[in-house]
Amino acid sequence: MTYIPKTIPWKHQADAFERSRDQRLAALFFEMRTGKTKVVIDTAGYQYTRFIEAGGWGARPRPLVGLDALLVVAMPSGVPANWAEEIETHLPDNIPRQTLVWKATQANTKRFLARFTDLCAFQGLACLLANGEATTTPAFKALAYKFLRRRRALVVADETTLLMAKPGNKRAITLLAVSRQQGAVMRRILDGTPVGDGGPFDYYTQFKFLSPKILGFDRFETFKTYHGEFEPGFNHNTNTEYKTLIGYRNVPELQEKIAPYVYRVRRQDCFDLPPKIYQKIRFPLSDAQREVYDDLKTKYQAEIDGVGKVSAPMVLTRLLRLQQIASNFWPETKHLTPCSICQGGGCEDCDGLGDYVETRAAKPIAQKDPRYETLRDTLKKGEPTLVWARFTRDVDVILTLGAELGLSPVRYDGKASADDKIAAKHAFTKGEAGLLVGNERSGGRGLKLPAKTIIYYTNQFSLLTRLQSEDRAEFEGMAGSTGVLDFIAEDTIDEQIVESHRRKMKVVDYIMNESSGRFL
Repeated sequence: MTYIPKTIPWKHQADAFERSRDQRLAALFFEMRTGKTKVVIDTAGYQYTRFIEAGGWGARPRPLVGLDALLVVAMPSGVPANWAEEIETHLPDNIPRQTLVWKATQANTKRFLARFTDLCAFQGLACLLANGEATTTPAFKALAYKFLRRRRALVVADETTLLMAKPGNKRAITLLAVSRQQGAVMRRILDGTPVGDGGPFDYYTQFKFLSPKILGFDRFETFKTYHGEFEPGFNHNTNTEYKTLIGYRNVPELQEKIAPYVYRVRRQDCFDLPPKIYQKIRFPLSDAQREVYDDLKTKYQAEIDGVGKVSAPMVLTRLLRLQQIASNFWPETKHLTPCSICQGGGCEDCDGLGDYVETRAAKPIAQKDPRYETLRDTLKKGEPTLVWARFTRDVDVILTLGAELGLSPVRYDGKASADDKIAAKHAFTKGEAGLLVGNERSGGRGLKLPAKTIIYYTNQFSLLTRLQSEDRAEFEGMAGSTGVLDFIAEDTIDEQIVESHRRKMKVVDYIMNESSGRFL
């Protein structure tokens, strides 16, 4: 049974496939829109043909050649459904396949468990697709183990910097355990930007997923000590010692260790994508916003009409609150209010608690929001636009504005269900929706969204999230340039966030060593 790809690969895809198709462990570090998903699907299809040639389902015992399953864990939540579509697009029709997309709300239902049982017994290529959130549940771990006891699988971690760049989190622990199962006969890690804010430290868990032998370190702290330069310090207030990272070392050695497994592809090496056009859209705060912003920044507290005195003494909290003020709102707050019947003594009316929990909705600071008005002036009909906003409240108001302007907006953030995200993606791709509004962490990866303009209404602090979200509108064959607009309230934290991204970009460029053609 000869493997013939269903869709014609690009040259870089064909090269990567030929070189990696029989490789047990590999890292496909393809930038977004360069087609790493197809390489994985072709590898799974090719390995399935090897399984059939070795006797397949009729052999007793079953052959220890090739594979009969594909297990993908991907981030963010909407990406597994994209994998299901890509499998149908790229897997040859003569390969029988059965695909099951994990949905947390259905994972414990009889119907889902019955479908999972059928998948385990299916005589063809069995494809189990799950999102990263699933890995934090006991149900996923149990069923993944069962799946890998029954099948020989290509196990894929897609967007590994999101899934497991931080050692010790639940996703990383589960994925490492899954990768060690006997049925995980081939493994792949996928990411277009595998080096993020953590520098080379981000590689530790990613390559440990492939094999602990690649890097040769059993503990993350040992790996950090070997590849990081730290300056000791002492906190006299807490009487504790600490270390500050000042640089990296032994980088060439790390490059040599991972080089045999890495396939790096950059868009600029594949096809002529038009350049992005960056523009900063600046606007002043309203007088009311400026007063509250400056008070909170200098005095750590401020007075807001209808809310009262507010404070933010902790640094991270203060930065968050400053960004919210620049977006013209103070977040939802909760207060304990004494019961009016018993005055705190406890009665039937308050269930013996003595207090009620009173929730106050997010409060606008100024009647007229400059950021909102700037967006109103920027949005245009007939020009498909992505708007990324950090806060749920911002997504809400942008959707309302989009509807008023007749743009048929769709939502792609944490408030949207997996099914709603799929529907939003299709509506935007087909041109039925002229505006997609979301959070970068929900929609900034794994999606192809044909937009002419990307607007950052409010930015995330993470450089990695920013880089990934910019790439949503970059794809082969597109016509014209993509406009990338940053909304910046003058003399606020907005400017600091953008400048922080620029400074971190220099660090990433050094780590990735792109100028020399090598990739860390």
